[in-house]
Amino acid sequence: MSASLLGTGTWSQAFVERGFEARGTTWSKGDVRASIQGGWLVIRAPAPERELDLLASDAAWQGLWRLVPAAGGGLVRVFELPPTLVRRIESSPDEHATALATLAWALGSPGSAGLQPDSGSSSSPRLLPPNGRTAPLGAEQGWSPALPGETVRSGPLVAQIRVRQHGESSILELPLSTRPTSTVLPGRASWLRSVLADTRSRWRLVRCLLVDGVPAARVDLRGAPPAIDADLVAAALDALRQIGAWLLEPLDLVLDPGVVSPALDAGVPAPDRSPRRARPASSRRARPAPSNENQHGPLDDSPH
Repeated sequence: MSASLLGTGTWSQAFVERGFEARGTTWSKGDVRASIQGGWLVIRAPAPERELDLLASDAAWQGLWRLVPAAGGGLVRVFELPPTLVRRIESSPDEHATALATLAWALGSPGSAGLQPDSGSSSSPRLLPPNGRTAPLGAEQGWSPALPGETVRSGPLVAQIRVRQHGESSILELPLSTRPTSTVLPGRASWLRSVLADTRSRWRLVRCLLVDGVPAARVDLRGAPPAIDADLVAAALDALRQIGAWLLEPLDLVLDPGVVSPALDAGVPAPDRSPRRARPASSRRARPAPSNENQHGPLDDSPH
C-alpha cells in the first residue's frame, strides 16, 4: 500500500484523533513529528537538553523509543514501526482500534516524554558468551533462550538471542561480545563506541548498548498491544539476526587483546561500514541475507 493511501487512511485518522495535525503523510503535534518513510511508521521527538549517553541512556526505556544521532548534531528520539506492522494494521478488520492502541502505546511509553527509566525494570542483565554452549540462566537474571535455534553466526562466532518476559510482552537481546571494554586500551574502547553509534544511525528498531561495559543489541517490546505483539517479535528477531551477522566478528576483533593493531590502539575513527562503500576484495565479508524489514542505511535526515 502506498504512502499516499496511508496518509488518507487509518493512520491519518488515528493521529488526528490523538491531536496531531495531518499534512499528507506527515503528522505533527508540537515538536513531535510522524511520517511514513520507506514503509516504516516513524515518530520523531527532540531529546531533552541534558547530557545523554547514546549507548546507555535509553537502556531501560519501555517500548520501541530509542536515541539516534540527529542529522545536525546532538540526539533525537525515534519510535519506528516496521512495514509489516504498518500494512497489517491498515488491512486488519479492527484497523482503527489497533492503530489507536499502537499510538497510545507509542505516545504513552517512557521514551515519548520525560525519558524516565521504567521504574519496574530490574538491574542491567548479564550477557551470555557468544558460543552457543552456555549454562542455563539463573532465575535471578530473568533471561532464557528466545526460541530453539535462535542463534546468530558471524564468521566463527555464534551468539544466542535471549528473552526476558514481562507479562504478555518481552525484551529481546543479542549479546555482541563478552569482552568488557574495561580490559582494552582507550583507543579500542572509543573505536567500539563509534561502531555502535554508527550502527544506531544505520539500522532501525534496535538499540545498540553498552550494558555493564559489554556491547549488546536490544529490542524492548514491553507494553505492546497484544494484536501486534507476534509480528513485532518476528521483526525484532529479524533485526537482531541482521545486526549480529554484521557486527559480532568485527567487534570481537576490536576487543580481543590478542589481536595486535597499533591503529586500533591509537583510537582511529571507525571506518564507514556502509555496504555502499567499496572495500578491497580481500577485506569483504559475507553480508547478512536480505531482509524485507530491517534494511540498514541512513535513517531519516530531516532536521528536527
